[in-house]
Amino acid sequence: MITKGTYRVCFPAGAVFHENPSLMLYRDIMNYIRKLSCFNADKKCRDCPESGFCKYHQVSGGNFDWSPSLLIRSSVFYHQVAGPGEVMDFNFFFIGSGISFLPFIELFFQSHSHLHGIPMILKGFERTSMDETPLSAKGIRILTPVESADISSVLQEMVTCWNDKYQADIGLSLTARNRLENPVRVSMPGFRTGGREIRPKGYAGQVKELELPAFALETGIGKWNFMGGGRLETESDS
Repeated sequence: MITKGTYRVCFPAGAVFHENPSLMLYRDIMNYIRKLSCFNADKKCRDCPESGFCKYHQVSGGNFDWSPSLLIRSSVFYHQVAGPGEVMDFNFFFIGSGISFLPFIELFFQSHSHLHGIPMILKGFERTSMDETPLSAKGIRILTPVESADISSVLQEMVTCWNDKYQADIGLSLTARNRLENPVRVSMPGFRTGGREIRPKGYAGQVKELELPAFALETGIGKWNFMGGGRLETESDS
């Protein structure tokens, strides 16, 4: 099961975002969870004897050694200056047992009135279950990095991780092996959180036809989808 939480946040007119606001918010929330739950901030997660009990270790996928259970929808394109009465929708995805971290986000908004110095007000929240129906989509374009040109493998590894780590119970039965046509090497800006730097580098391109769960059109695919990697676009989107 995957749950989508949409947070509607208002920013003052003229507010300037020097970074992607979705990633700013995601990074701040992850660091907030780490601050509340980490027992040994001076140790690496993989070496910490308390990792089995640590909420941050659970939500971040062992500090991003594997896919985290909390994602945010992010785009490389964003408004750098807020317009009058600018309200932004921040879409989070809770993977399986990751729904237990929803109260942490609520607590974050209750205790934070600024995003990197920019005033923000939470205006609303909506919670929905994501559609896991299998579908076959044609003309899929992958716009941001995935770790392999073998897209079927990327999908299978992502879902297997979610099922094993977070009891997501997602069914995935692929009848064909799909690869990117003429894949190109792409990268994304670095992202620092939890004391480590993450620099997505991989492949983008097009697949003629792809079997995938419906939710993947929103969550993206691959090991960097938590920060906007593996973004998908269909022919009907363009």
